[in-house]
Amino acid sequence: GRADVSNGSLADCKIGRVHDLSHELEGETCIVTGAAGMLGVQLCRQLADVEGAYVIAADLAKDKPKDLAAIAYRRLDLNDEILVAELIASTKPVYLFHLAGAKGGAGIGRRNGLDFLLANVTCTIGVVRQSLDKIKRLLFTSSVGAYPGNKSLFKETDAWSGEPHQSDYWGGWAKRYGELMC
Repeated sequence: GRADVSNGSLADCKIGRVHDLSHELEGETCIVTGAAGMLGVQLCRQLADVEGAYVIAADLAKDKPKDLAAIAYRRLDLNDEILVAELIASTKPVYLFHLAGAKGGAGIGRRNGLDFLLANVTCTIGVVRQSLDKIKRLLFTSSVGAYPGNKSLFKETDAWSGEPHQSDYWGGWAKRYGELMC
């Protein structure tokens, strides 16, 4: 399933049907990785609105975003699988929303592409491995960068129809590897 926050509600989308997750999150702990990013902040805020849900925002950012003032924040390098294991063991989350990813502009992506690939694949491997048999649901988010560069309209069915766009080539491959893992 996927978390859809585009319409202002938290929903689990499964082939043609939308199911509200609020009742599943009441009294439960969930972790959001990449919590300081654009999507992470929005998801954390919506999860925090679910009565009884305990949200842990995890990110590499040194400073906690102001928008997450009322949410527990853990500065965490997801490339350290031991730290990921400790976070999961100590908080026992039911859901883990994996939004994290190393990224930069097109120029940085070309210069540091292999670094982005390694960082993103390594952190996703650790998150997936540590989530197995410990978390009810793991949500992985991909990226428009995983789509072929020859598209102006993106359809999920086209994601593997060509190589990722050159501006986000390595990051796109990292997201594709994550899709395969999850």
